[in-house]
Amino acid sequence: MELDLDSPTQYRILCIDPGTETLGVSVLGYDVVTNVPGVIAGITLHAERLARRNLVSFLHGDRFARNMALFRALVELCEEYQIHSAVIESPWLGKFAETFAALTECCFICKQAVYAYDPTIVLHKVDPPTAKLAVGAVTTKEDRKGPVRDAVLALGLSCSKDFDMLEFSEHVIDSIAVGYWYYRIHQGNPVITEARAKRARKKRKPKNAAEPVTVPVPSRRRSRRRRKKSRRSSAG
Repeated sequence: MELDLDSPTQYRILCIDPGTETLGVSVLGYDVVTNVPGVIAGITLHAERLARRNLVSFLHGDRFARNMALFRALVELCEEYQIHSAVIESPWLGKFAETFAALTECCFICKQAVYAYDPTIVLHKVDPPTAKLAVGAVTTKEDRKGPVRDAVLALGLSCSKDFDMLEFSEHVIDSIAVGYWYYRIHQGNPVITEARAKRARKKRKPKNAAEPVTVPVPSRRRSRRRRKKSRRSSAG
């Protein structure tokens, strides 16, 4: 059963994959009666193309100008598709602290855009591993994007006639995975909730963790003079 894009009972979710230069945005929808999900839109926002070098860029810097351009574009998308919920992939702290700080700032801009559209909508967050788990993708260090694309396409989601899922960028594909996680959580799917709880309780041990070495502590020996003194006191 395909998603009826013109259905009055359609629930629309704004899904965002943040990036410092490129932002993947998709609108995932499902019918509240049939619970059939589908992709309504998929758009890749290039901040460098949206932001023009003007006085704002000169005064506040290029990053701020790009974020403001993304802010305006997101507000327009929210108004165009009349979203009901929003979800974003949370920044992942890796080896590069500067990238994490830029992604955190981007997430805050996205939250402001959703708030500007409707203050009652909360921007939900999901970490990257959980989003990949929702669509059944198993990634490796050598290939982190291919399995996600294959898993999203394997879901068999219906797509709007104005878009082609085969032509979506990797950023849009990641945003669809983020939105599908929220869709499953919103439906009360126990698989994802139990997997998240299990992983939260699990304590991972470092792979190359060395075993603790116990160093024997030598017993404190009393001097000969103190031993003689203790013997005299015990004899007296």
